[in-house]
Amino acid sequence: MDLRVYVDGVARIICDLTRTTTVHDIIIALAQYKGKAGRYSLIQRAPDGTQRTLSPNELTCELIHHPDWAYILRQNPSNKNQSNGEKRSKSLDERKPSIQQEQQQQQQQQTFFDMLSPVTSSPSSSSNYFRTVQNNAFATLSSNNKKRSNIHQLFPSINTNNSNNNINLIDLSPSLPTRQRLSRTPIQENRHQSIQYSRPKSAIPPSTLSENSAFHIVHNPNSNHTGIQHQQQQQYIALLQILKAQEIEVEQQQQELNEKQKEIEYREAILRQAQIYHESIQHELQILEEHDRRLFSECQIIAQDYSSDKLEFELEYHEKLHSNYEHLQQQLTRCSTTLEQKRQIQDQLQFNISQIHEEIQQMETVITNDKKEILQYQYDLERSNSSFKQQEDLLYILNQRNDDIERIIQQDQKQIIEFEDVLIEFDDLLSKNNFANTSYHFHETSSTGILMPVHLQLMNSTLLKICPSGIWV
Repeated sequence: MDLRVYVDGVARIICDLTRTTTVHDIIIALAQYKGKAGRYSLIQRAPDGTQRTLSPNELTCELIHHPDWAYILRQNPSNKNQSNGEKRSKSLDERKPSIQQEQQQQQQQQTFFDMLSPVTSSPSSSSNYFRTVQNNAFATLSSNNKKRSNIHQLFPSINTNNSNNNINLIDLSPSLPTRQRLSRTPIQENRHQSIQYSRPKSAIPPSTLSENSAFHIVHNPNSNHTGIQHQQQQQYIALLQILKAQEIEVEQQQQELNEKQKEIEYREAILRQAQIYHESIQHELQILEEHDRRLFSECQIIAQDYSSDKLEFELEYHEKLHSNYEHLQQQLTRCSTTLEQKRQIQDQLQFNISQIHEEIQQMETVITNDKKEILQYQYDLERSNSSFKQQEDLLYILNQRNDDIERIIQQDQKQIIEFEDVLIEFDDLLSKNNFANTSYHFHETSSTGILMPVHLQLMNSTLLKICPSGIWV
């Protein structure tokens, strides 16, 4: 897991975060990377502009779920709040300094303790979780009170030469021109430059004051005991180197002891398992021995109870049973063969029945089709009967009409006959009235252009008036 933090406007990515990494670990790593003394806090800025100061105990695994939020490292300018190192140093003081010395010590010690406390608090976090922070030699320093009490026992001259129990720290940067003081905190040049000796604040070897170190030592040029303090400081540095070497050896021995203890525990666990397995095997052996003894006793009892006659009787009975078994086995084989034959016959019958069912289904389909055709034929017959009835009705109507026409024709024939009789009578009258010598006057008709007698033309005109349909007899 990675986390982006803005330090002085520059984005820094802290890698290899775990679920147990806290905000306090991140602030320690960034303070060591920045190399500036002071009190720092991590600010969380939301996308809407709201800000929140994160508590040191918050876990970083909860912060990476918001990639849109920004995290800013801010240095607190206030020096009112004292660090935990200052509180511990005050509790170990034997006498209370003056107000002016307390103010100077707050300014001097805050620079030192604010950078020392991150190193001693969680050295594993800065070396294990963050790739942006370099390994620091001060991570191996221990804050154990027993080791700090050993310093007073080995160097009693520190307490005797300094009546006020103060240690004045000297800046080693003037004597070493190649080394630079990386701290940006201004050095307080004042007459009161003594720091109360409650815990060794000058426990910094000169070999570690490199360009990557974030610590510095307060310079006091107005000290009257420069030589003594320098000697004490050299002795103290040598002692710290010895203590560091001893601590490394103790840690190695502790690691070896832990490994040996783990190996011993592992071997003890193996031995316990082997002992349990051995006990279980012994218990099983006892059970098997008891079972063997019981079987042996039962065999002896059986051998004593059963004689040779009984054994012969048992053998004969066994032979009979064997013969009966063979006979029954033969019967069983015969029954199995007959059963197999019956099963084959049954399968054949089932097959025939299935075929018959299929034929019946086919016949049913044919019958249904025939029924459909019969229904169609019935429908066609009904339609033909209805059409035949209609034709019969029409024929009856036509016959009636023909009868009417015949009756009308007969009536017309009667009229024609009567008219002919009238014409004949009229001709007779004309003949009688001396029209016999007169010639016939023929007129040409407009339709046919045929010359006809006058009486015929009159007859045709009357016929046309009587029968306009043009029916002539």
